[in-house]
Amino acid sequence: MWSYSSTCFFRFFFIIGKTQQQNTELLQCASCLSSAKSFAIFDVNKLLRMIEFYLNNFIDVPKVALHTQLKNYVTNVRSDPKFAKLKGFSDLYAKHVETNKCSAFAMVYKL
Repeated sequence: MWSYSSTCFFRFFFIIGKTQQQNTELLQCASCLSSAKSFAIFDVNKLLRMIEFYLNNFIDVPKVALHTQLKNYVTNVRSDPKFAKLKGFSDLYAKHVETNKCSAFAMVYKL
């Protein structure tokens, strides 16, 4: 279940200059980071699409490097019991910091 009150989640609602269709697509892409059911809807391709909305954050990042990091990330968090019962983006990002995955998977954390 997503926590709509999460500060991290709300950053997706403040997209200036994007159309409603782009906002919808961005939210669909972002939902792929949901930790529900052991990251069951995690989708590397949709997350790669998401970086197109934030090109300035990924200027020097080769797409293949991000693709590899996303695959390694999902394997890692699926096997980590600390990520098993998170309740939303705020829990997910807090757990990233607590476990230092924000450094180990810095490109994923930027998403």
